Amino acid sequence: MVKDSQNSLGDFLQVASLANLATVTQKEDRWDARGDPTEIAIQVFSTRFGWNRHERTAGEKAEWQDVAELPFDSDVKRMSVVMKHNGTGQLHAYTKGAVERVIQICTKYAPSDDGQLVPVTDEFREDILRNMEVFAGLGLRVLALASKPFESTLQKGDDVDRKLVECDLVFRGLIGLYDPPRPESAPAVRQCHEAGISVHMLTGDHPETAKAIAIEVGILPSRMERIARDVAAAMVMTASQFDGLSDEEVDRLPVLPLVVARCAPSTKVRMIEALHRRKRFVAM
Repeated sequence: MVKDSQNSLGDFLQVASLANLATVTQKEDRWDARGDPTEIAIQVFSTRFGWNRHERTAGEKAEWQDVAELPFDSDVKRMSVVMKHNGTGQLHAYTKGAVERVIQICTKYAPSDDGQLVPVTDEFREDILRNMEVFAGLGLRVLALASKPFESTLQKGDDVDRKLVECDLVFRGLIGLYDPPRPESAPAVRQCHEAGISVHMLTGDHPETAKAIAIEVGILPSRMERIARDVAAAMVMTASQFDGLSDEEVDRLPVLPLVVARCAPSTKVRMIEALHRRKRFVAM
């Protein structure tokens, strides 16, 4: 167990545990859980180190209490909570989300366990993004964790300004999760292809994660290098790339992207409209 929050691992586990709305309890060798599957996995991870959110926020001896929650927003791709430490009365902000969206609002990080913080540099951000892409290329869903003391008189029930919470954060680390495709996914994709049905994957995952999973289930060919460059480039896009195209440019693509990563709901609507313009029937 790691009980000391005054070290890098403790700070990391604190965010994993508290910036998390899943409820997890362990009974003998069985886990009971409620919540989003990604948050459940992170909560199980932190619980194994002795950092269970429910145990730390419920009951008469609770260490923390919830003050405010900023749910995951598909535009900013982050979620945050503001917590009050019952012993000190100090407010703290805890944030997790897409790596590129969290690292851009971090201004400091702790390179060692001595508690000293140093400024985040462009070189550090690039290093974090490179590490994230390595994990994503293995098919992992990668999230960044961050926190800060939150100097405010905020009370539970008050309106909270997201911009004040999600700024000047301390980067605490990356966490990678493998969410394996269902066993029936690859056979289902293969049957669709045999029936002449194209399969498109629109996901909130990082492009490298999405690409790895799409290859695993057969949405993308395993040997992308054998495909014409313009066709291969059109097969995998981010939502910002796809949404940045006009309807005319989308209609000129040799193929519509089979994988669109970092999607928002509006991107899915545009894909459906583009398929309809190509006289396709669409099922989701």
